[in-house]
Amino acid sequence: MAPSPAFTDSPNSRRRHHIRASNGARSS
Repeated sequence: MAPSPAFTDSPNSRRRHHIRASNGARSS
């Protein structure tokens, strides 16, 4: 899933990305 400009602009995508990043750091 490539970070599309339209999707990135979406608040939902931003929230999802944030959660994903948090998950990765936690799993690390």
